[in-house]
Amino acid sequence: MIHTALDPNDTDTLAACLTHAITHDILEGIGSGDIVRTFKYRTKALKEAIDEAENQIMEESPLSLKRLFSIVNSLREKTKKSDYINSVVKAADFMSLHNFMIREVERGNREIKPYYERMIKDLRSMEENNRGVIFVTGGKEFILSNFYMELARNAEGKALK
Repeated sequence: MIHTALDPNDTDTLAACLTHAITHDILEGIGSGDIVRTFKYRTKALKEAIDEAENQIMEESPLSLKRLFSIVNSLREKTKKSDYINSVVKAADFMSLHNFMIREVERGNREIKPYYERMIKDLRSMEENNRGVIFVTGGKEFILSNFYMELARNAEGKALK
């Protein structure tokens, strides 16, 4: 959805975004379970250890999964837009989390308050970490910090009391 809003005619990049989005958490799904971002990036050493574990899981994976990742990688290489693809997929993950949390707030779920507050903090961190990162595709700008800022503002506007 993010990519098609920016450049609906670039179907090669759309294919790469979709395959990356579908597959980017597979190794966590089959090997380690979900590793939340705030834990994964706690220290450089931890991030490197998790990456090494994921590489080992990949090495032990069935040939069909290795082939799938090969297809994903070749689609990404074909576009020469890996940074853009990674950013779009990460933004989509945050947008999905944001939309889920907003729905829960609107339904009256107050048990999610600590998670909701953490989401806002993470969105603000992503806003700060992506200052100056701009992608231009299809004649449109995708300014990452603005994207995360808008999600954070929206969530803060609906903050749980």
